[in-house]
Amino acid sequence: MAKRLEDHSFEPGIIYELRACINDEWHPFYVGETSRPERRETEHRALSKFDNTRVVYDFIRRLDAESVEWRLFSVAEYGAEGPKDQEDEHIMRCILDGVNLMNMRKGDHHWLAAKQAQAADMSAHGFTSYRKYREWQSELEMEKVRKQNDLRRFVSKTLEPIKKAQKDEKAKKQQKNHNKIKQLRALILDFENDANRQGFVRQLRDELADLEREVEANYD
Repeated sequence: MAKRLEDHSFEPGIIYELRACINDEWHPFYVGETSRPERRETEHRALSKFDNTRVVYDFIRRLDAESVEWRLFSVAEYGAEGPKDQEDEHIMRCILDGVNLMNMRKGDHHWLAAKQAQAADMSAHGFTSYRKYREWQSELEMEKVRKQNDLRRFVSKTLEPIKKAQKDEKAKKQQKNHNKIKQLRALILDFENDANRQGFVRQLRDELADLEREVEANYD
């Protein structure tokens, strides 16, 4: 892993491959990055003795069991600027070349499968650079967001006069109901003491109650 210094620069390091010698040819099976190349191979050898969580160490144990020689090879260097995306770039190049890698990312068994799917998509769209592929993906995502925003603005602009008309209509209806309520209350006051008009007063009160419920519901 790249080592960041106090001044926020990086300690120089390398991108490397672990390769196995099969039929007198060196075949890569793992891509990594380190600022301590002189120690990294020793660390891999030590971890392969007991680490059962990573596919690469299971593969190394099988190589050792078959007395197959394997070593660490430097494939690229980086300076104070750090490795940036060189490791991912090299991994994708290997996948595109048909190399069967044993890489994982933080114990995630699905990570390499996701990279292989990306490599297939890169190949389908004519990309050989992972960086340029990601830039293209980012542009696609930005274009998607722009279209979504344009659609939202269009819908908002289209619906705005409709919503205003609906709001105005609702306000008119509410005002009409308030006026009607005032009229009903006035009529109830006029006739509530008239013994001959009690049936009419009950009807007025029922109508008033219905209107008040409607007004209250429209305020919710």
